[in-house]
Amino acid sequence: MSRTTWLDRITLSEFPIGTVDPVYPFADALHAGEFSVRIRGQIVPDSCDPTSPAIAANTFYQGPVALVFSHPVSALALDAGCFDAARSTRIILYGLNDYRIVRVDNSVDTAVYEHFSWDFGENVIKRVVIAPIGEEPAGFAVDNIDIGLRAEHRTADISGRVEIDNLIWGTRWAARTVTYSFLEADSRQPGYGDGPETFPSSAIRKTTMAPFSDGQKAMTRDALDLIDDVAGLVFREVNDKTGAPGMIRLARADIPAPADGFYPGHEAHMGDVRIDVSRPTGRAAPGSYDFYVFIHEMLHALGLKHPHDRGGSGVVLPAGRDSHEFSVMSYRSFPGQSVADVTNKPGSFPQTPMMNDIAALQHLYGPNWETRSGDSSYVFDPLKPRLFETIWDGGGEDTYDASAYSVGVSLDLRPGRWSVLAPSQLARLGQRDGDTVTARGSIFNALMYRGDERSLIENAIGGSGDDRLIGNQVRNDLTGGRGDDRLDGLARGDWLFGGPGADLMIGGTGNDWLWGGRGEDLLRGDSGDDRLFGGRDDDTLMGSTGRDRLDGGSGADRLLGGFDADSFVFRDEVDSPAGRGRDVIVDFVPGLDRIELAGMDADATHAGRQGWHFVGAAAFSGTAGELRHATTGRHGLIEGDSDGDGQADFQILLLHDPAITAADLVL
Repeated sequence: MSRTTWLDRITLSEFPIGTVDPVYPFADALHAGEFSVRIRGQIVPDSCDPTSPAIAANTFYQGPVALVFSHPVSALALDAGCFDAARSTRIILYGLNDYRIVRVDNSVDTAVYEHFSWDFGENVIKRVVIAPIGEEPAGFAVDNIDIGLRAEHRTADISGRVEIDNLIWGTRWAARTVTYSFLEADSRQPGYGDGPETFPSSAIRKTTMAPFSDGQKAMTRDALDLIDDVAGLVFREVNDKTGAPGMIRLARADIPAPADGFYPGHEAHMGDVRIDVSRPTGRAAPGSYDFYVFIHEMLHALGLKHPHDRGGSGVVLPAGRDSHEFSVMSYRSFPGQSVADVTNKPGSFPQTPMMNDIAALQHLYGPNWETRSGDSSYVFDPLKPRLFETIWDGGGEDTYDASAYSVGVSLDLRPGRWSVLAPSQLARLGQRDGDTVTARGSIFNALMYRGDERSLIENAIGGSGDDRLIGNQVRNDLTGGRGDDRLDGLARGDWLFGGPGADLMIGGTGNDWLWGGRGEDLLRGDSGDDRLFGGRDDDTLMGSTGRDRLDGGSGADRLLGGFDADSFVFRDEVDSPAGRGRDVIVDFVPGLDRIELAGMDADATHAGRQGWHFVGAAAFSGTAGELRHATTGRHGLIEGDSDGDGQADFQILLLHDPAITAADLVL
């Protein structure tokens, strides 16, 4: 937390003798707003030190003098003197709501000033009154006024993005290190406890406050760990009884709500979080109602508001995105619901700050790039009853792993999107028209911070069901596993592995690699110079735009190169045997595309690998290794005799019989 900042000393020489009620402005004292002190009295010659002016009630030096601060201050020091008798003058410090903090009388009878000072560690002093007491008025003056305050908060600008600004109240802590403390039974700070230095009737801090239980303290640390993971904040626990209390102070209280929290601000109570004394005192777990309520209030204490409130930034979230799926600050369990009450089933509350919360915290305090900044693997467990969280990752090459699931999963790696694992793990958010409303996903992805791609998840692994895997704008490895999967790489050069099953694989933009594996797969490279490998069984490979390489593997495959110069690759006779199991090239363009046979052994009668000998349209001569161009109906054939029996052992069907020459072949 910030240290006490002492302002320039007020010596009363700044104004002419005779000035009444002088005002002292301090333009740079606060991070948010102007600070000033008004002194009620008249500047007079100092009878104790004639070379220096002082301030008294009037020229008779009799009556009260008051200091009124535009914002509460944490510390004060002053000299007061020329007392007629000991205990003839009283100094009273008042806090918010005009409750008395401390009272002290002068202790000596002397013409020399007596020095008084206080430092409460937080901004609690709103005004000071120095007044005569006793039967006969005592003459006195005040001089050398020192004022200390803790400038702990700043104003917070909006970002221009509605998903962030709907949560911005308008203040934040000025420092990135935020202290917190737990009220103790014998805490001696103004506003708490029952000692003489309290204002027990305060409407803000009540005498019914009680310390947190050990379970509630553990819950606090759990919640702060989750917040620390995503934001550029450091939380430091301090002792509430020694030194200054925390910027965020935590206690139980008798309040008309499960909990409450105050926004960052200058006054001492700002940033404090209270839990109602009627709530359970155990260590609430993420996903429970009490943990949700607590982290909601903690985010208030860091500067976040409700998405439906127009206060603060004046921005509200569109109804279709106002729900717990996007923010723990929402009063709506699901979109379109009333804000009257949340209706989540037990265990179905958010388990972490959600994507808009994270984005708002990062707007205020920056991101935490140290969180899971290595190569992280998020292995999802189908045995967990509920999953309802947002993942922020600080860097590295990371993986969503759903390989333990037998039901079809949907893993979406795009920022601001969500993944569905087992339907039974979706949070139950309430009822609408008699039907149960579930969350649209179990795992939500954080939004990117200012376009920085370090927070993206790069890879996804499906299970044994029929899965849907979607990449993002960076290079992704998508592994479908068993089942009839759909894999969408989207942007950049992705690697897609279908695995067993009839898979649909779409590379998207970029130079992608697609492996179909077992099963009758459809591979579509889309734009970019893609490499498509069909694997086993009867596959369809579509290159689309770009210089693509299509390798059907075994099975009767259908190959479409698309635009640009493509290569059709064959490595073995079994990739396209003669007859019904042969591959089909749909759109071969002579002079542009190539058929690559260099990896095949053209002569089975000799050891090692021998290349093909192209004989044009001539018939086989009975020599092993001959390759020819033939026709069948309206279509063409590339066929080879590898054993010298004059019969084709290897065939490729070319639709529409393009005019093949040796230049179109890589042998």
